[in-house]
Amino acid sequence: MSSPHRHLQAMAQAQSLFLLERPFDAVLGCLFAPLLPACSISVVEVVPSEHGEAEWVSLGEWVGGTPVVRRPEERVRVPEAVTGPCLRGERVRLLGREVGEDDVQVVRGFPLMVDGEVLGVAVISGPLGTDEEGSLSWLVSSAASWLDARRADASRRAAHRRLAQAEATARAMVQRAPDAVMMMGPDGRVEDLNPAAERLFGAGLMSVLGTAAEQVMGVATCPTSWTCGRHDVVGTTPSGEPLPMDATVHDVPDGSRKVRVLTVRDQRARRRTADELQALNQELRGRVAELGRLNRENELLGQLGGFLQACHDVRDVHSVLRRFLPNLIEGASGAYFQHTGTLLSQEVGWGAAEGNGVFTADACWALRRGEVHVAHGQDDLVCGHRHDNMAGLSVCVPVMTSDGPAGLVHVVVPEPVAGDGESERRVLTAVADRLGAALANLRLRERLQQESIRDPLTGLFNRRYMVETLHRELARARRAEEALAVIMADVDHFKRLNDSFGHDTGDEALRVVAAALQAGVRSEDVVCRYGGEEFAVILPSTSLDTAKEIAERVRETSSRLSVDGDSITVSVGLASAEGRFIKDQAELFKWADLSLYEAKENGRNRVCLFSKK
Repeated sequence: MSSPHRHLQAMAQAQSLFLLERPFDAVLGCLFAPLLPACSISVVEVVPSEHGEAEWVSLGEWVGGTPVVRRPEERVRVPEAVTGPCLRGERVRLLGREVGEDDVQVVRGFPLMVDGEVLGVAVISGPLGTDEEGSLSWLVSSAASWLDARRADASRRAAHRRLAQAEATARAMVQRAPDAVMMMGPDGRVEDLNPAAERLFGAGLMSVLGTAAEQVMGVATCPTSWTCGRHDVVGTTPSGEPLPMDATVHDVPDGSRKVRVLTVRDQRARRRTADELQALNQELRGRVAELGRLNRENELLGQLGGFLQACHDVRDVHSVLRRFLPNLIEGASGAYFQHTGTLLSQEVGWGAAEGNGVFTADACWALRRGEVHVAHGQDDLVCGHRHDNMAGLSVCVPVMTSDGPAGLVHVVVPEPVAGDGESERRVLTAVADRLGAALANLRLRERLQQESIRDPLTGLFNRRYMVETLHRELARARRAEEALAVIMADVDHFKRLNDSFGHDTGDEALRVVAAALQAGVRSEDVVCRYGGEEFAVILPSTSLDTAKEIAERVRETSSRLSVDGDSITVSVGLASAEGRFIKDQAELFKWADLSLYEAKENGRNRVCLFSKK
């Protein structure tokens, strides 16, 4: 067979094998081995390594037309003297000894190039005839073209595999996605749904395929009219319930058209969570406000208790209540009633309850029952002491002491502000407790004070109080340049009365005389028991003539007294002088005592006086 025919036959066979996607070494063997039967042929491919350097991958080896089979671990050895120039695109012709092949006369290296890129190298060792020498160029060119085509085909196949893998991965991700994914065509009709969308919209893919997307989602407008991006929309479920959704719109190219992809997230759980969080936040705010109010109430109650304990009398108590009660229950009107006998007298009032009314204790349900009373509106059991112009929640709390009820705290809260009355009940109970303790302390203090200044037998002021009062009145008389008088009275023949009738009768005589003295003087005069059967009366800012009238009235009133049928008389000594003439109280008492002694000496039951001007 002529050389051209052999070339065409080899080319045709190699081309057929390449198109049939046979192994590439078979393709190259069919091309090189028949045409170069006396040569050793090695074809290698240049492959970049991970480190950026070129590595050689064998595409096939033939010796004398027979393929050479190498073990996988054997590396391909290509002489550097051949590969260096070939990588630069140069052909190489060297003697065998130059490359370490002494049994070969000539070694040729041909770069396999396409468009200036070196894809591989063909190394041919051995003798070549003239025809074989001439065929090398198109052999090398054909091998380079098929190697390039093989690479391109491998790249396309790899790209298709990667694309298919990416599509499969994306499809799996969409199918397993927790959010609903819907794909629709340009006409807005559903083309695909993932399982999450089927669950969300309550319909399978086959039942909604080709259905308008807005009908599936239960929204008013077609999603094809929405702009790309995020949208908050509200649809309806198949049962007609509202379906809040967070929809994200994307346009995805699909060949010559664009499909619209919706990623939809069900917002019902998030909104429920948001509503629950908002409710919790509101509850927390309410609790914080309640704690703030309780803290303010406790602070005010603490201050109220401190001021009440510092009060000297009920007037101080009323002043403290006026200061604190209006601030304890905001928006309320109220009053404090003092309980005296069977009456309630209003002492403090604020808001619509200002006034000074007087009621019987039976007008209050709280005092009747001895516990807190709450009236919800006009139709409830409203106490009679409540003002007519007050409407709303009414709370009455009795103020109790060990001696019984001492007062009443009453408030009315307007309807828009009023609750169930528990808060007002708690506050007013705390006020009543503190107020009851303060009033009990005042009563105890007053009782102790009276016991310290009163004579237990007659109820008159004792000598200690007399001395303190006379000291004060003497200072006043000196400052005002007024007269000051003192009466000394002594029960006549008291020892005989005591010895004849006993001490009980004597005590009764002293009480009777004390009552007569108290009745015979003015309200500003101070009657005291001086000691034994002697009494003293301090007459502030009293002229001598008035003092004489009072002294005579005292003597006359006492002379009409009797005990166990035995009449009682008193002797009276009077001393009067302007304050500037009195050295001290002892001197004034000395003058009164001298006058009393004179009355005794002159027959008793008479008035004697000492005056200094």
